[in-house]
Amino acid sequence: MPVYDYSYQTWRGQRSGPMLRWLAIPKYTYMGFFGKRMFIWLFTMAWVQFLLRLGYIYLLVNTDFLASLRIPVEALPKINAYFFKTMIDVQMIFCFLLAFIVGADLISRDLIHRAIVLYASKPISRWEYFLGKFLTLFGMSMLLTWFQTTL
Repeated sequence: MPVYDYSYQTWRGQRSGPMLRWLAIPKYTYMGFFGKRMFIWLFTMAWVQFLLRLGYIYLLVNTDFLASLRIPVEALPKINAYFFKTMIDVQMIFCFLLAFIVGADLISRDLIHRAIVLYASKPISRWEYFLGKFLTLFGMSMLLTWFQTTL
């Protein structure tokens, strides 16, 4: 039977500012998730469809290249609002899958490894802990939706 040591003490070292100390939670969470094969595969697939659409836009803009390939511009589908709506719809599916994979593991891993006690002994409040966990999901979703749409 394992013996768990609960002799954690409060932090006595140099404290970082209140605006920065909760950033350690998303940093180490991202480092853990980028070591998982399923996360990397889904994240890559979400970016591949964006890069394919970006390549298609580049192809439509270069009429000289299309002429050298003997492809008429009129034969290719137009870029309109439907083009971008389908991009966001596909990204929503990837965001849901990644949120399902990442979100289920965020707090449960802390509970399994009994890291909640460690977090409670550090100089962060409960809200900073939840803000760090929320930023992990929010940042990943923003990379897949807002950042790609802006590009």
